Amino acid sequence: MFHDLPVLRNPKQKLMCERLDSEGNSKCPKGHFSSPIELSQKNVEAYHHYLTCVAVGSFPDDEIVRRNARIIRQIVDQQKEIQQREFMLSVLQLGASRV
Repeated sequence: MFHDLPVLRNPKQKLMCERLDSEGNSKCPKGHFSSPIELSQKNVEAYHHYLTCVAVGSFPDDEIVRRNARIIRQIVDQQKEIQQREFMLSVLQLGASRV
């Protein structure tokens, strides 16, 4: 979705959408795969517009576009950080299991 390489994970580790909190709710921001949380059509269009602007390297001089781009970029950056942390944890877990 964000044009990154897939994140490696320990095969014993549950997928994000399979992890539940103490109340039984999915920890994944997209929800559990059995009842996913979808983006609205308006948000899908805003995201596609963002991807187009990133691809061509130019954003229109518009306050709404800037606001949307800021929000989307924050989410993209947060997801990258989460993926990096989870990858490092899985690497550490694999290393610890071999000791």
